Amino acid sequence: MHALSFASICARLDRAEAPGPQSAKHGLVFDRELLKAAGKQSLYPVVRLLCTSLDVGRRNFGLKEKGLAQLYLQLTGLKGADPAKNKAAGKLHFFAGTASARGTHMGAELGAALVEVLKGRVPPHGDMTLGEVHDFLDQLARMTKSETKRTIFEKVYTRLSPREHKWLARVIIGNLKLGGLGDNTIFKHLHRSAKDRYAECQNLKKVCAEYAVGGPGHNAAATPAGRVEPGESFKPMLAHGEPNIDDQATHTVRELQRVAKKRFGIEGVPPITCEVKLDGERIMAHLVNGEIRLWTRSPTDYTSHYGPCISETLLKCLQGCDAAILDGECLAVCTQTGECVRFGSNQTCSRVERALKDRGLPTVHFDPNDEHVVKSIEESVAQMNDSTVDAEQIKTARLVFVCFDALYLSGDGAEELLGEDDAGKKIKPGALGHLPLKIRRRIAERITRREDAAFRRIRMVEHINITDTEDKKRVDQLHAFYDQVVSRGGEGVVVKLLDSPYILGERSRATRAWIKLKPEYGADGDIPRLDYLIVAGNWSDAATGGRTGRLSKYTVAARCPHTGRFYAVGRVGTGYGFARVKDIHEKLKGNLDNYDPKSRPDWLDGGWHPKPDNRPDLIVRDPSKSLVLEIKCAELVVSTEYGSVGRTFRFPRVERVREDKGADDVSTLDEVRRVGERKRTVAKIGGAGAGGKKKKKKITRKQADGVRRDQLVDVEALEELRQASTKPKVFKKDEFLALPSARCGDLDRPALLQLIAEAG
Repeated sequence: MHALSFASICARLDRAEAPGPQSAKHGLVFDRELLKAAGKQSLYPVVRLLCTSLDVGRRNFGLKEKGLAQLYLQLTGLKGADPAKNKAAGKLHFFAGTASARGTHMGAELGAALVEVLKGRVPPHGDMTLGEVHDFLDQLARMTKSETKRTIFEKVYTRLSPREHKWLARVIIGNLKLGGLGDNTIFKHLHRSAKDRYAECQNLKKVCAEYAVGGPGHNAAATPAGRVEPGESFKPMLAHGEPNIDDQATHTVRELQRVAKKRFGIEGVPPITCEVKLDGERIMAHLVNGEIRLWTRSPTDYTSHYGPCISETLLKCLQGCDAAILDGECLAVCTQTGECVRFGSNQTCSRVERALKDRGLPTVHFDPNDEHVVKSIEESVAQMNDSTVDAEQIKTARLVFVCFDALYLSGDGAEELLGEDDAGKKIKPGALGHLPLKIRRRIAERITRREDAAFRRIRMVEHINITDTEDKKRVDQLHAFYDQVVSRGGEGVVVKLLDSPYILGERSRATRAWIKLKPEYGADGDIPRLDYLIVAGNWSDAATGGRTGRLSKYTVAARCPHTGRFYAVGRVGTGYGFARVKDIHEKLKGNLDNYDPKSRPDWLDGGWHPKPDNRPDLIVRDPSKSLVLEIKCAELVVSTEYGSVGRTFRFPRVERVREDKGADDVSTLDEVRRVGERKRTVAKIGGAGAGGKKKKKKITRKQADGVRRDQLVDVEALEELRQASTKPKVFKKDEFLALPSARCGDLDRPALLQLIAEAG
C-alpha cells in the first residue's frame, strides 16, 4: 500500500468530494482497484489519512489553518506582498489572520484556496508515494519549532501538485470536509465489528490489521473477545451511571442480580462488591520489556508524567514477571493525613516530585521544614505560574497508584501471584480478563501486598464484599458503606458483580456489570449555603495511624438569637485542602480545651448527644474567638443525635471560611429549620452526576431514626419561656402526655414536666 502514488489517493478523494449520494462516497475511495491493490495487506495507510483524530500512533501536528497559512506564505514568497494588491497573497494572509486581509474571503477554506494560490508555483503533477507522505507527516508530528517545520515542508513543497497540497493541508488540519465519509462509515466498511474493536483497543493500526483479508478478525461474526496485550493501549471497562431513583441502593442490588442472570448466566443471588469511587485519573499500568508504561483511558501515554513517581514501586511489586497489566487510578494523597488531595493536583505533584529527584532530595520521607526541600518545592511551584496551586498543600502531597484490577500477568515469577481458582486449579499466565472479578482481585491484592513502605505508593482500592442472599441485608450493607465513603468526602462508590469478566470499551457500560453511585448535590437554589460556627473538632489521623497534631473534622453550630446559645447541627470534613486545615488550626489552637461529655459550656446547647464515633476530641473555649464556615450540603435530614435542632447535614462540604463574619453572624435556628423543611430535589443516592431528570421527594412526617416532625418543639420559644421571670399560665386548660423518651434541648422528661406545670 505504501507504494501507491499519493496522487491516486487524492483523485479518489476528489471524486468523493463531488456532489452525489453520501452512501456512495465510501465506494468512490475504497474502489475495486484499490482493494485489489491492497490484497491481503492492511488498509491502514489509507485509513489513517481519513481518520486522523483516531490515529494515536501519530501525535497532533500542532498546526491549524492560521499556522499552516503562515507556512505557505513563507514557502510561496508571498509573506511580504500587499494583500490588497496581490490576490493570492490576500487569500493566504486572510487565513494567516493578517489584519488588513480580514473579511476579504469569508466562507473560504484553506485547502480550496491552496489550489488557486499554488497554480503555476508547483508542478501540475506530484511524484510522492503514499509511504513518503506518511514519512513526511511522521516527521512533522515530531517537530515543535516552526522553523523546523518549514525546513521539512520545503522538501515536499515542489513534489506535490496544487490538488495534492489541498488534501495534505486538510489531513494536517484534521478535517477532510467529506460528508458521508466519517469514522463510523469507514469502520462499518472495514468490518461490522471494527468500530467496537477500536473502542476496545483504541489502536487504528491494530484494527486495520485484524480486519484485513486473511486477518484474524476478517471472517469473525462478532467483535473478538476483549483482548489486551502488554505495551498496547486499550479502552478500559467502564461503569454505568444510573439515573436518579429514590431508592437507588435497592434498585442497584436488584439490577445486578438481573444482569448476572441475563448476561452471564449466573443463577441465584450473585455476590457483589462495593469499591470507593476514586477522584483521580484512570491509569492502565503495563509492564513490558522490563519497563513500566502508563496509559490513560483516552488513551494518552502518561509514562513521562507519572512514571518517575510510581514506576520503581510497580517494578518491585511485579518482580519476577515478564509482562503485566494493572487497572487503577492515580491520585495525590497527603503523606501526613492519608487523605486525597483535590482533583487536578496530580500533574503538580508529579512535577514537584521530579524536581526533588533531580536535585537528589527525598520525595516522601522528609522534614516538611527542611529548607532545601521547601525551597525546591517553592521554586517548582513558582515555575508553574499557576495561581490555583496550593504550595503549602503540595509540600506533603504525593502520587499513589490505587489498583482495582489485574488484567495480564506472565513470567517465571507470576505463578506465585496468580495462585489458584475456586476449583483449586492453577491459573494460567497471560490474559486474565476472562476470569471472574473475584479471582482477578485476589491476584491484584497479592501484587499490592508486596509494597511494604510506611507510605504506600501502590495500594488496593478500599472495598467490601456483600455475599448475603437476603435483599434487605444487601441493601443495608450497601447503604452503610456508601454513607461512610461520602460522609468523609469520597466521590461515591462503584458496585460490581464479583463473577463478571472484564469487558473492554464503551459497550461495557451497557452490560451494567459495574454501576456507579454518586451523591447529587442540588442546584444552588435548592439547598442554600449557610454559615455555621466551629464549636468542636477531631484530630486528623495520618496514614500510619499517628496523630498529626491538627484538626481536620469540625462540629459546627447555628445560633439562637434570643438566648445567644449555639446548637450543634453536624460535622464537616471535606471541602478544604491541607493548607486550609493548617490555617484553621493555627487560628483555633489557643482557644481549644479537651472535650468532656459530662462538662459542657453554658453557651452550648445540651441537646447535642454525639454518638461515640462522632464525639469530638476538643471543644472551643470562647465562641466569640472561633471561626465561621460557609457550608453547602445535599440536604438537611432529621436526626436524633442533634436533638434540639432535629436535623443534620447530608454530604456537607466547606465552601469557604468566612473570616469577615463573627459568632453573632452565623445562621439562626429558624434559618436551618426553614431549609430543612423544603422539598428536596436530591435523591438519597444520586446517579450519573450532571444531567438526568431529578425526582422531587417531599420530606414526610415520619423520617429516619424514628423521629417525627410533630415530636420536635420550637427550641427558641421554649428558651424564652424558660428564661422568663414570671411564667404565664399558657397551659392552664391543656393536657400533656410526656413519653419516657421525651426530651427537648437540654431538658429531660422531669424538667419538661416541671416547666409545663409551672406554665399552668
